[in-house]
Amino acid sequence: MFKGAASWLGVGNGKPTAEAIYEPHDGDVNLEQALKAMACIMNDDITGAEVELKDGDSSYHKLARGVIAFLRASLGFEPEVMREAAEKLNLAETSAEKDRQKSVKDNIRRSSYPPGTEFALCAAEAALMGAVVGFLSESLIETMKGVSKLRRAYGTLYAIEAAGTHGSSNLRRDTEGSRSESNMVRLSMEKLSVSHKHSKDGISSVPGSRPPSPPKGNIKTSSLRSKIGSKKSPPGSPTGSKGEPPELDIFISSGLNACFGLLQLILSFIPPSLGRILYAIGYSGDREKGLRMLWDASPVNNVHGAIAALSLLNFYGNALQFCDIIPAENGGMGGFPREKCMEMLNNMKAWYPDSALWHLEDARMLANSKKLEEAVEKLEMPLTTQMRQVHALVVFERALDNLFLHRYEAAAKSFVQMVDLNSWSNVLYYYFAGISYIELYRELKDKDPQKAEEAAKLAEEMLANCPKHMGKKQFLAQSLPLETFADRKIKKWNAASKGPGKSGRIVDGVGASPAAEMIYVWNGFKRMPESAITRTVETLAYPLPAHTAQTDDGLIVSLLSAVTHRYQKNYSECSRLLEEVLASDKKKTKSIPFYDNWVLPTAHYEKAVLLWTTQGKKAREEIRVELKKCGGWESYELETRMGLRVVTGLETLDRLGA
Repeated sequence: MFKGAASWLGVGNGKPTAEAIYEPHDGDVNLEQALKAMACIMNDDITGAEVELKDGDSSYHKLARGVIAFLRASLGFEPEVMREAAEKLNLAETSAEKDRQKSVKDNIRRSSYPPGTEFALCAAEAALMGAVVGFLSESLIETMKGVSKLRRAYGTLYAIEAAGTHGSSNLRRDTEGSRSESNMVRLSMEKLSVSHKHSKDGISSVPGSRPPSPPKGNIKTSSLRSKIGSKKSPPGSPTGSKGEPPELDIFISSGLNACFGLLQLILSFIPPSLGRILYAIGYSGDREKGLRMLWDASPVNNVHGAIAALSLLNFYGNALQFCDIIPAENGGMGGFPREKCMEMLNNMKAWYPDSALWHLEDARMLANSKKLEEAVEKLEMPLTTQMRQVHALVVFERALDNLFLHRYEAAAKSFVQMVDLNSWSNVLYYYFAGISYIELYRELKDKDPQKAEEAAKLAEEMLANCPKHMGKKQFLAQSLPLETFADRKIKKWNAASKGPGKSGRIVDGVGASPAAEMIYVWNGFKRMPESAITRTVETLAYPLPAHTAQTDDGLIVSLLSAVTHRYQKNYSECSRLLEEVLASDKKKTKSIPFYDNWVLPTAHYEKAVLLWTTQGKKAREEIRVELKKCGGWESYELETRMGLRVVTGLETLDRLGA
């Protein structure tokens, strides 16, 4: 099983191995062209990227084409784009693996790493991106293939990191001590060769094997020059001008940190229900390690640095903003390093001045500072982009921010615009538009009946479109949880609107504020200025229809009102409302038609947040109990989003020694 060791490090049967030959090669030119193309994409220059790639057929060129297709796929979630990305990434992985095998066979080294490492990294990057595309697909088979690709990527990146951790420039010394020191690397590379042999196009990898736990170290790209320069290089070691490490070394180290860091970060976000399954088969993320590796890659002016920066900005400015139990800003320990992120963002804007992606991140930074109006102004500025997927992201962000500000008509128009820009989830776009018009109808009902009636008709039109698209989008071969949520809510409102003495119109069957619900789902409260919180209080005070006495809408109002009281620092009222929700009869609630199964577990989470807000880690045991109650709840529609918040809260307690 471990015959791959000799092929990677030349260490086999206890015999010294011939020194690897350093051979400059046109691969360096190919790498340069590929890096230029990927830089063009990060700068929103598709035409420039195509020019750089048009005549190249190397593994680097194929990887660059795969990266371009992947960015389009992951930004837009469109089926046809994802299929194209999957094909290009498969080609890139196959080509890179062939080049890796050839480099090992010929014992050719083009960097300070073992022969073929650069192509192993390319294959791992392609596999990792291919796994993400597989998970985003609507096919169970593609999802399972994605698991296999993820396994390959994990194993390869682990092996490369082990090589770097143990001093890659000294791996070829003909001493028994060196071979002993490299034992872990040798075993890793053996597994890598075997895993490619057994699982290239299959569903499973090596039978009975588990992915290895990653080494504790990581390669600091920022100190790579001093690291390599301080060592006595073996004969023929590659160096750049003035003793600088070659571009290929920087490509490998930055790629390792960006890809393995992102993989560790993603795995750390897996919700408890799925996390237990992944842990059982050997996968566990390390958020702290992942963030550290991404920060090490981010200063590098290449595509890996850009991907690392984008990952960090999305983590701190987007994913982390969904969470509440987190360390203080700019205080270390995993909190939001706002100043550091701003510095990194400014670097990206200087390197890629024409990219709308950094324009979007600018707006998010404003929103996360509770400057929603300024964020909307920035997002409303004329935008020129060659990637409509980026345009769609900007429009979606603008729509959400307008909803958070209770600018219902502006929000609705942007959500309707999304239907033409992006096919990720027409159900959600129409649902968002519909509930925005519902809130507008309620707002104008007594002030301007005519305009209120127009809003009601638009709401009915938008919501009527949702069932037509239901079930067309899937993630991990299942319906999107939020689409299931929207479909149930529409059925609930339709049922409530019918019967003796009722209008039969869906707008009159709505109970608790649907906008406030979706604001909570996106944790918009965290971004909202005080004036917007006050507006939310008003929407929650809208009189509930008589039929809600037989529904759980009263519990929803109590839960969301508790959240607004927390943000207004009315902690005693927040606590009272949460206890009211938690004291409700669970069996009776479950018997309600179309009941909202997310309310009770969420109340446990909110109780934990209140304890964190008022007592901090002094209440760690109580906080942990409430978080585990939420995380261990039976399946419910919002468990993925709430699971993210629970995992982050538990990690915060662990990090603070709580």
